[in-house]
Amino acid sequence: MTTTIRVVRHADVRAVLSDPGFVVPAPPEASDGAAPLPSVPSLAWLRRRATRFSTGADHRRRRALASALLTGLPPVELRSAAADRARSAGPDEAPYVPVAVLAEALGVPRSDVPNAVAAVRDVAPAYFPGAGAGSERRADTGVRTLVGMLPDVAPEETAQRVCLLVQTCDATAGLIRAALEHGVPQDDDGALSKASVTALLSEALRFSPPAPLIRRVAERGTRIRGAPVAAGSEVVLDLAAANRDPDVYASPDRFVPHRFSGTRPAPPALSFGYGERPCPGSDHALAMATGVLHAHAVPARAR
Repeated sequence: MTTTIRVVRHADVRAVLSDPGFVVPAPPEASDGAAPLPSVPSLAWLRRRATRFSTGADHRRRRALASALLTGLPPVELRSAAADRARSAGPDEAPYVPVAVLAEALGVPRSDVPNAVAAVRDVAPAYFPGAGAGSERRADTGVRTLVGMLPDVAPEETAQRVCLLVQTCDATAGLIRAALEHGVPQDDDGALSKASVTALLSEALRFSPPAPLIRRVAERGTRIRGAPVAAGSEVVLDLAAANRDPDVYASPDRFVPHRFSGTRPAPPALSFGYGERPCPGSDHALAMATGVLHAHAVPARAR
Protein backbone atom coordinates (compact mmCIF):
# COMPACT_ATOMS: atom_id res chain seq x y z
CA MET A 1 0.00 0.00 0.00
CA THR A 2 1.38 3.38 -1.06
CA THR A 3 1.75 6.02 1.63
CA THR A 4 0.42 9.47 0.68
CA ILE A 5 1.81 12.59 2.35
CA ARG A 6 0.27 16.04 1.90
CA VAL A 7 2.57 19.06 2.02
CA VAL A 8 0.98 22.47 2.66
CA ARG A 9 3.72 24.83 3.92
CA HIS A 10 5.32 27.18 1.39
CA ALA A 11 8.87 26.35 2.48
CA ASP A 12 8.23 22.60 2.44
CA VAL A 13 6.69 22.66 -1.03
CA ARG A 14 9.70 24.61 -2.28
CA ALA A 15 12.03 22.07 -0.68
CA VAL A 16 10.29 19.13 -2.38
CA LEU A 17 10.25 20.87 -5.76
CA SER A 18 13.98 21.57 -5.42
CA ASP A 19 14.90 17.98 -4.51
CA PRO A 20 15.67 15.72 -7.52
CA GLY A 21 14.87 12.77 -5.27
CA PHE A 22 11.15 13.57 -5.72
CA VAL A 23 10.05 12.65 -9.25
CA VAL A 24 6.81 13.05 -11.17
CA PRO A 25 4.63 9.93 -11.09
CA ALA A 26 4.26 8.13 -14.40
CA PRO A 27 0.84 8.37 -16.07
CA PRO A 28 -1.26 5.19 -16.09
CA GLU A 29 -0.28 4.49 -19.69
CA ALA A 30 3.38 4.19 -18.64
CA SER A 31 2.89 1.80 -15.72
CA ASP A 32 4.67 -0.83 -17.81
CA GLY A 33 7.92 0.89 -18.64
CA ALA A 34 8.67 -1.63 -21.39
CA ALA A 35 5.45 -0.91 -23.31
CA PRO A 36 6.07 0.78 -26.68
CA LEU A 37 4.95 4.35 -27.22
CA PRO A 38 1.48 4.53 -28.78
CA SER A 39 1.69 5.41 -32.48
CA VAL A 40 -1.89 6.66 -33.03
CA PRO A 41 -2.63 10.14 -31.60
CA SER A 42 -4.75 9.93 -28.45
CA LEU A 43 -4.62 11.08 -24.85
CA ALA A 44 -2.35 8.14 -24.03
CA TRP A 45 -0.13 9.05 -27.01
CA LEU A 46 0.16 12.59 -25.64
CA ARG A 47 0.82 11.69 -22.00
CA ARG A 48 3.54 9.20 -22.93
CA ARG A 49 5.40 11.98 -24.76
CA ALA A 50 4.60 14.91 -22.46
CA THR A 51 7.42 16.73 -20.73
CA ARG A 52 5.24 17.08 -17.62
CA PHE A 53 5.03 13.30 -17.13
CA SER A 54 8.62 12.49 -18.15
CA THR A 55 11.76 11.97 -16.10
CA GLY A 56 15.48 11.61 -16.74
CA ALA A 57 16.79 11.80 -20.30
CA ASP A 58 13.29 11.78 -21.80
CA HIS A 59 12.37 14.85 -19.75
CA ARG A 60 15.54 16.71 -20.68
CA ARG A 61 15.10 15.99 -24.40
CA ARG A 62 11.41 16.90 -24.45
CA ARG A 63 11.87 20.02 -22.35
CA ALA A 64 14.59 21.14 -24.78
CA LEU A 65 12.13 20.71 -27.66
CA ALA A 66 9.46 22.73 -25.86
CA SER A 67 11.97 25.43 -24.89
CA ALA A 68 13.19 25.70 -28.49
CA LEU A 69 9.62 26.21 -29.70
CA LEU A 70 9.08 28.92 -27.09
CA THR A 71 12.37 30.63 -27.91
CA GLY A 72 11.03 31.31 -31.38
CA LEU A 73 7.98 33.08 -29.95
CA PRO A 74 8.96 36.45 -28.40
CA PRO A 75 6.65 37.21 -25.45
CA VAL A 76 6.25 40.84 -26.56
CA GLU A 77 4.79 39.67 -29.89
CA LEU A 78 2.45 37.23 -28.17
CA ARG A 79 1.29 39.99 -25.86
CA SER A 80 0.48 42.28 -28.78
CA ALA A 81 -1.36 39.51 -30.64
CA ALA A 82 -3.36 38.66 -27.50
CA ALA A 83 -4.37 42.30 -27.01
CA ASP A 84 -5.48 42.57 -30.65
CA ARG A 85 -7.56 39.38 -30.49
CA ALA A 86 -9.01 40.17 -27.05
CA ARG A 87 -10.49 43.47 -28.19
CA SER A 88 -13.12 41.59 -30.17
CA ALA A 89 -13.52 38.72 -27.69
CA GLY A 90 -16.49 38.53 -25.36
CA PRO A 91 -16.19 37.76 -21.64
CA ASP A 92 -16.53 34.01 -22.21
CA GLU A 93 -13.94 33.99 -24.99
CA ALA A 94 -11.34 36.24 -23.35
CA PRO A 95 -9.81 33.56 -21.06
CA TYR A 96 -9.02 31.42 -24.13
CA VAL A 97 -7.45 34.13 -26.25
CA PRO A 98 -3.92 32.95 -25.29
CA VAL A 99 -4.73 29.47 -26.63
CA ALA A 100 -5.87 31.00 -29.93
CA VAL A 101 -2.76 33.18 -30.17
CA LEU A 102 -0.40 30.32 -29.37
CA ALA A 103 -2.17 27.91 -31.72
CA GLU A 104 -1.59 30.22 -34.67
CA ALA A 105 2.00 30.90 -33.57
CA LEU A 106 2.68 27.15 -33.41
CA GLY A 107 1.47 26.57 -36.95
CA VAL A 108 -2.31 26.06 -36.87
CA PRO A 109 -3.82 27.76 -39.94
CA ARG A 110 -5.75 30.87 -38.96
CA SER A 111 -9.01 29.49 -40.32
CA ASP A 112 -8.64 26.44 -38.05
CA VAL A 113 -7.84 28.36 -34.86
CA PRO A 114 -11.40 28.34 -33.43
CA ASN A 115 -11.59 24.56 -33.86
CA ALA A 116 -8.12 24.21 -32.33
CA VAL A 117 -9.24 26.16 -29.25
CA ALA A 118 -12.28 23.90 -28.90
CA ALA A 119 -10.06 20.82 -29.20
CA VAL A 120 -7.64 22.12 -26.56
CA ARG A 121 -10.56 22.74 -24.21
CA ASP A 122 -11.58 19.10 -24.70
CA VAL A 123 -8.08 17.82 -23.92
CA ALA A 124 -7.22 20.05 -20.94
CA PRO A 125 -9.71 18.62 -18.38
CA ALA A 126 -8.39 15.08 -18.97
CA TYR A 127 -4.69 15.90 -19.30
CA PHE A 128 -3.95 14.91 -15.72
CA PRO A 129 -4.84 11.32 -14.83
CA GLY A 130 -8.08 10.78 -12.96
CA ALA A 131 -10.65 12.16 -15.40
CA GLY A 132 -13.71 10.08 -16.23
CA ALA A 133 -14.03 7.88 -19.28
CA GLY A 134 -16.23 10.41 -21.09
CA SER A 135 -13.66 13.17 -20.64
CA GLU A 136 -10.88 10.90 -21.87
CA ARG A 137 -12.82 9.98 -25.01
CA ARG A 138 -13.34 13.65 -25.80
CA ALA A 139 -9.63 14.24 -25.15
CA ASP A 140 -8.70 11.42 -27.55
CA THR A 141 -10.69 13.16 -30.28
CA GLY A 142 -9.20 16.53 -29.33
CA VAL A 143 -5.62 15.24 -29.58
CA ARG A 144 -6.29 13.75 -33.02
CA THR A 145 -7.83 17.02 -34.17
CA LEU A 146 -4.85 19.07 -33.00
CA VAL A 147 -2.28 16.71 -34.51
CA GLY A 148 -4.10 17.01 -37.83
CA MET A 149 -3.96 20.82 -37.72
CA LEU A 150 -0.33 21.26 -36.62
CA PRO A 151 2.71 21.09 -38.93
CA ASP A 152 3.77 17.60 -40.03
CA VAL A 153 6.90 17.12 -37.92
CA ALA A 154 8.27 14.28 -35.77
CA PRO A 155 5.71 12.89 -33.29
CA GLU A 156 7.70 13.98 -30.25
CA GLU A 157 7.83 17.59 -31.45
CA THR A 158 4.15 17.51 -32.38
CA ALA A 159 3.36 16.27 -28.89
CA GLN A 160 5.26 19.20 -27.36
CA ARG A 161 3.21 21.62 -29.46
CA VAL A 162 -0.01 20.02 -28.22
CA CYS A 163 1.29 20.04 -24.63
CA LEU A 164 2.15 23.74 -24.85
CA LEU A 165 -1.40 24.49 -25.98
CA VAL A 166 -2.99 22.34 -23.27
CA GLN A 167 -0.79 23.74 -20.52
CA THR A 168 -1.40 27.29 -21.74
CA CYS A 169 -5.13 26.64 -21.43
CA ASP A 170 -4.66 25.47 -17.84
CA ALA A 171 -2.28 28.28 -16.93
CA THR A 172 -4.03 31.27 -18.45
CA ALA A 173 -7.80 30.72 -18.50
CA GLY A 174 -8.23 30.66 -14.72
CA LEU A 175 -5.62 33.38 -14.30
CA ILE A 176 -7.43 35.74 -16.66
CA ARG A 177 -10.82 34.98 -15.11
CA ALA A 178 -9.50 35.72 -11.64
CA ALA A 179 -7.88 38.98 -12.74
CA LEU A 180 -10.95 40.16 -14.65
CA GLU A 181 -13.19 39.27 -11.72
CA HIS A 182 -11.22 41.64 -9.49
CA GLY A 183 -10.99 44.36 -12.15
CA VAL A 184 -8.17 45.83 -14.21
CA PRO A 185 -8.06 49.53 -13.31
CA GLN A 186 -6.62 52.27 -15.51
CA ASP A 187 -5.75 55.83 -14.74
CA ASP A 188 -8.05 58.57 -16.08
CA ASP A 189 -5.77 59.03 -19.09
CA GLY A 190 -6.10 55.38 -20.03
CA ALA A 191 -2.64 54.38 -18.83
CA LEU A 192 -2.16 50.89 -17.47
CA SER A 193 1.15 50.53 -15.71
CA LYS A 194 3.27 47.44 -16.13
CA ALA A 195 3.73 47.30 -12.36
CA SER A 196 0.00 47.25 -11.66
CA VAL A 197 -0.67 44.47 -14.18
CA THR A 198 2.27 42.43 -12.93
CA ALA A 199 1.03 42.75 -9.35
CA LEU A 200 -2.53 41.87 -10.35
CA LEU A 201 -1.43 38.74 -12.23
CA SER A 202 0.95 37.73 -9.44
CA GLU A 203 -1.86 37.94 -6.90
CA ALA A 204 -4.29 36.10 -9.20
CA LEU A 205 -1.73 33.29 -9.54
CA ARG A 206 -1.34 33.14 -5.79
CA PHE A 207 -5.04 33.31 -5.07
CA SER A 208 -6.23 30.82 -7.73
CA PRO A 209 -3.39 28.55 -8.89
CA PRO A 210 -4.17 26.81 -12.23
CA ALA A 211 -3.15 23.43 -10.81
CA PRO A 212 -3.93 23.52 -7.06
CA LEU A 213 -2.37 20.11 -6.42
CA ILE A 214 0.67 18.46 -7.98
CA ARG A 215 2.22 15.12 -7.14
CA ARG A 216 5.67 13.70 -6.67
CA VAL A 217 7.01 10.27 -5.69
CA ALA A 218 9.96 9.80 -3.34
CA GLU A 219 12.64 7.79 -5.15
CA ARG A 220 14.47 7.10 -1.90
CA GLY A 221 13.88 7.41 1.81
CA THR A 222 14.14 11.02 2.95
CA ARG A 223 12.54 13.57 5.28
CA ILE A 224 10.18 16.52 5.00
CA ARG A 225 10.34 18.97 7.91
CA GLY A 226 12.05 16.24 9.94
CA ALA A 227 9.32 13.65 9.32
CA PRO A 228 10.46 10.42 7.61
CA VAL A 229 9.28 9.75 4.06
CA ALA A 230 9.69 6.19 2.81
CA ALA A 231 10.87 5.41 -0.71
CA GLY A 232 7.87 5.07 -3.03
CA SER A 233 5.64 7.40 -0.99
CA GLU A 234 3.35 9.69 -2.95
CA VAL A 235 3.72 13.34 -1.98
CA VAL A 236 0.82 15.67 -2.74
CA LEU A 237 1.96 19.28 -2.94
CA ASP A 238 -0.94 21.56 -2.07
CA LEU A 239 -0.05 24.72 -3.97
CA ALA A 240 -3.32 26.39 -3.02
CA ALA A 241 -2.49 26.02 0.67
CA ALA A 242 1.19 26.94 0.22
CA ASN A 243 0.18 30.08 -1.64
CA ARG A 244 -1.87 31.09 1.41
CA ASP A 245 0.74 30.24 4.02
CA PRO A 246 0.31 32.95 6.70
CA ASP A 247 4.03 32.73 7.48
CA VAL A 248 4.70 34.05 3.98
CA TYR A 249 1.68 36.14 3.03
CA ALA A 250 -0.07 38.56 5.37
CA SER A 251 -3.88 38.30 5.26
CA PRO A 252 -3.52 35.33 2.89
CA ASP A 253 -7.26 34.97 2.22
CA ARG A 254 -7.59 38.54 0.94
CA PHE A 255 -6.94 39.48 -2.69
CA VAL A 256 -4.26 42.17 -2.32
CA PRO A 257 -2.25 42.79 -5.52
CA HIS A 258 -0.06 45.47 -3.96
CA ARG A 259 1.65 42.80 -1.82
CA PHE A 260 3.71 42.11 -4.97
CA SER A 261 4.74 45.73 -5.57
CA GLY A 262 6.89 48.25 -3.76
CA THR A 263 10.40 47.90 -2.44
CA ARG A 264 9.74 44.69 -0.47
CA PRO A 265 7.37 42.55 -2.53
CA ALA A 266 6.10 39.23 -1.22
CA PRO A 267 7.82 36.04 -2.45
CA PRO A 268 6.44 34.70 -5.74
CA ALA A 269 3.62 32.19 -5.57
CA LEU A 270 4.41 28.59 -6.47
CA SER A 271 1.77 28.28 -9.18
CA PHE A 272 4.30 28.09 -12.04
CA GLY A 273 6.50 25.60 -10.23
CA TYR A 274 9.87 25.98 -8.61
CA GLY A 275 13.28 24.36 -8.42
CA GLU A 276 13.89 21.31 -10.62
CA ARG A 277 10.97 21.72 -13.04
CA PRO A 278 9.72 25.32 -13.32
CA CYS A 279 7.24 26.07 -16.08
CA PRO A 280 9.27 26.86 -19.24
CA GLY A 281 6.49 29.03 -20.66
CA SER A 282 5.63 31.20 -17.67
CA ASP A 283 6.88 34.41 -19.32
CA HIS A 284 4.86 33.64 -22.44
CA ALA A 285 1.70 32.86 -20.45
CA LEU A 286 2.00 36.07 -18.44
CA ALA A 287 2.68 38.11 -21.58
CA MET A 288 -0.49 36.83 -23.26
CA ALA A 289 -2.53 37.32 -20.10
CA THR A 290 -1.21 40.87 -19.89
CA GLY A 291 -2.34 41.51 -23.48
CA VAL A 292 -5.85 40.32 -22.64
CA LEU A 293 -5.99 42.50 -19.52
CA HIS A 294 -4.86 45.57 -21.46
CA ALA A 295 -7.73 45.02 -23.87
CA HIS A 296 -10.23 44.70 -21.02
CA ALA A 297 -8.94 47.41 -18.68
CA VAL A 298 -11.51 49.70 -17.06
CA PRO A 299 -10.76 53.46 -17.00
CA ALA A 300 -10.79 54.94 -13.49
CA ARG A 301 -13.52 57.44 -14.36
CA ALA A 302 -15.84 54.54 -15.33
CA ARG A 303 -15.47 52.73 -11.98
